[in-house]
This record gives sequence, structure tokens and C-alpha cells, in this order.
Amino acid sequence: MNPTVEAARIALIGTGVGVGGTVTIAIVSFRTTLASVRKQIGADRNNRVWEKQAETYTDAITMVQLRTADRQAAMRKMLTGAEPEATPTPVDPVTLNARIVAYASPGVLSAVTATVKAQTEFETAISLWAAAAEQARLMAADGLPTSGTASGRDAARKALDEANRLDDVLMDTIRGELHARTDQPALPVPLARPALESPE
Repeated sequence: MNPTVEAARIALIGTGVGVGGTVTIAIVSFRTTLASVRKQIGADRNNRVWEKQAETYTDAITMVQLRTADRQAAMRKMLTGAEPEATPTPVDPVTLNARIVAYASPGVLSAVTATVKAQTEFETAISLWAAAAEQARLMAADGLPTSGTASGRDAARKALDEANRLDDVLMDTIRGELHARTDQPALPVPLARPALESPE
């Protein structure tokens, strides 16, 4: 074979291999870049959702703390007659509820449901206690024998303790999720609740 033709053929094959290799590299590079972009878009979307979730959880804890203070004030009013101070509500409950439904995990949703039920039971117990106390007051004013209201007080205390316990569970659940997302351990936070003394 003619050496010139052979050299040209080898050069052509080399060029074909070179072009084919370049095309292959370009395709692989494109696919890798596309996968990276998709992964980044997914991560950005997850981060935005997590930021909204974290904000919702923080507002939920604020509402839990306000609700705890309101319960303590209601108990104090029944025990001492002291009128509770007006508690500002920095978060709209209806909007917060919608955000919780949208962003909360199943575990947090379950804990929220339990706290709402416990809050309702506490409010019912306080109302029944107040009604019993008012009835006893009216009967005493009429000179009629009255039964004690200790059972109403005990029921309200029991409902208060359960509502406080479930609020703590909710806050622990929220903190656990937030700290797990940031890969930082959740540190225990002691929750000091003011003691309520019964009048002698």
C-alpha cells in the first residue's frame, strides 16, 4: 500500500476518534451538568419549604407559650379573683393554622391536634368550675346550703396539667425536627411554670 495513502487513512481514523471522543465527552459533561442543575433546583426548593416550615414552627411555639400564659391566668383568676392582663397575639391564629396544615410534618400535626383537644378540655373544665362557683355563691347569698367546688377545681387542675404536658410534647417535637434538619443536637430547655397556690 502507498505509504502516503496509509498515512492519510491513519490520520483520518485518528481525527474520527478524536471528534468522537470530544462528542462523547461533551454529552457526558452536559448530562452531568443537567443532573447537577436539577439537584440544585431540588435543594433550593427544599430549602425554601424548610425555611417556611421553620418560621411556622417558631410561630407555633409562640402561640403555645401565649396559650400557656392564658391558662395560668385563668386558673389564677378562679383561685384569687385577680383579673388577667390582656395578652397580645402577635400571630393570627387562623393564618398560623393554615400554615401548620401546609408545612407541618405528620408528627407535628398529630401533636398540634392533641394540644388543641387538651386546650378545649381545659376551657370546658374552667367553665364548669366557674359555673359551680357562681351557683354556690348565689345559694350562699340566699342562705341555702352549698356544696363545695373542690371537684371543679381539681378537674381544672388536672386539665391544666395535661394541657401543659401536651404543649411540652409539641414543642419538643418541633425542636427535634428543626435540630435534626440542621444536624445539631436539640438541647433540653427546662420549662419553668409558675406555681399556683390554692387559697387557704
